[in-house]
Amino acid sequence: MADLFLEFIAHTGESGSAWVQQYQRYCHILRLINGAMSPLRSQQLKAADQILQRAARAMEDADIPDSIRAVLEQGFHKVSGLCYYRKGDLANASQEMRLAHCAVARAIEIGEFLIPFALQCPDLCLNQARVARNQRNWDEMHTHIGRMHAMLADKIPLCERSRGPGVYYSTLRDIFLSIRTPGNAAFDELCILMEEDRRLPFYDRIIRSFFRFESAAIDYAPELPDL
Repeated sequence: MADLFLEFIAHTGESGSAWVQQYQRYCHILRLINGAMSPLRSQQLKAADQILQRAARAMEDADIPDSIRAVLEQGFHKVSGLCYYRKGDLANASQEMRLAHCAVARAIEIGEFLIPFALQCPDLCLNQARVARNQRNWDEMHTHIGRMHAMLADKIPLCERSRGPGVYYSTLRDIFLSIRTPGNAAFDELCILMEEDRRLPFYDRIIRSFFRFESAAIDYAPELPDL
């Protein structure tokens, strides 16, 4: 989890601050998970698999609190999905991204202060779109991109909750504005995500780097770039 997410969570109140302190006991597992990204980028798939296996064993620790386990599982499923993607196992890659999204929802259900974690959801949509593109499944690809755009435009929630309204960008913006402190570098970085007129161009540049179109009617799907 990026430092800015931890900063956001820590400032939501006493529960969020206590959670961040507790999380520090287990953050080495997420660092291990993210450590699989380096061999993935260089196509060392066996090495990436071995790292993920070590992380899976570490996550078997029964003492890990449920909320922290959900956060770790989100990271694990996301990186595992990218590993399957590299192997060309696109069905499992898509399934892992869905599981990552479910882990986000589960974390928020467990702890209201983990609402900032919903900021992961647009990136998961983008990864699902990338998988669909490599499957040459254009309808599904556009569905994921459309869902991501709707999230960014605050038209649909980033994450649904079983009780109460879903988590929208506006939900997070209201929390952010209530706790923002001047001169906090992490909060200044979060401004890009909180302000719609900065958020949409930021993500549009990311999308355009992955997807190119020959015309408005004919989609062109070149090989996916390196992650």
